[in-house]
Amino acid sequence: MASMKTPKDMPDKSATNVDKTLTKGLLILEALSQSEGPRGISEVATELALTRSNVHRLMQTLLKSGYVAQDERTERYFLSPKLWRIARPQRLYAALRSLIRPQLEALVEETKESATFAVVERDEIVMIDQKETSQIGRVFFSIGQSLPIDEVPLRGKSLTAFQMLALSTWPEDDARRAITKIARQLAKSDSFVEQRMVMLARIRSDGFALSEGDWAPGLNAIAAPVYGRSEKLLGTLVSFGSSDRLSGRTFTKVINLTCAKADQITVSIGSS
Repeated sequence: MASMKTPKDMPDKSATNVDKTLTKGLLILEALSQSEGPRGISEVATELALTRSNVHRLMQTLLKSGYVAQDERTERYFLSPKLWRIARPQRLYAALRSLIRPQLEALVEETKESATFAVVERDEIVMIDQKETSQIGRVFFSIGQSLPIDEVPLRGKSLTAFQMLALSTWPEDDARRAITKIARQLAKSDSFVEQRMVMLARIRSDGFALSEGDWAPGLNAIAAPVYGRSEKLLGTLVSFGSSDRLSGRTFTKVINLTCAKADQITVSIGSS
């Protein structure tokens, strides 16, 4: 069986039908996909037996085309969700969806409100499953839709419960920068940022995030965390509905049920 050639081993023959630059770019994407965290230029260059300048040039191309993102603090690189969006979620996350669906259906049956599950992909939230309710005033997200954590989604008035829960897991400086960016989009004052930073501290303490008419007037939501095997935030389970229905004891009941289902999904993922 012939051994697989690295870029260093490839012959420099112009007659070849293989585009070596494209091949190197694909190898970089593969290297990043197999990493648990962001990687530096030198590290990738050493692994792939490429020059540092070559990897830097290719990485900049991938960055500008949106396939790679860069951590501004460390200047290290990681995959963006773009490849996932191209493939779309019909096959990817199929196993995860099969674990989530029974809990999602049970939650909607018990609360009579809509529920959505989304995966947190670094700086984006990607919707992978949703169960509708027959109640009036439903809100729908599209399966596969991605929402940048540092942008206001769907012309909302503030951050969603999805976003606040995700931001509560970020380093404080990063969370502040994201909320400040959103404040500028909404033309809000500095007090908006400070209020949300206080809310993040409460979310960390409570273990869930609430939105009570913040993002959309008349709409309340509860976002509960789901953790992966690494005990890092994998996604968020959200119940949402009209504030006329989700208030007082009813809202408290929905909060408790959503958190319980999120915990059960976390257990299912850990034992799968």
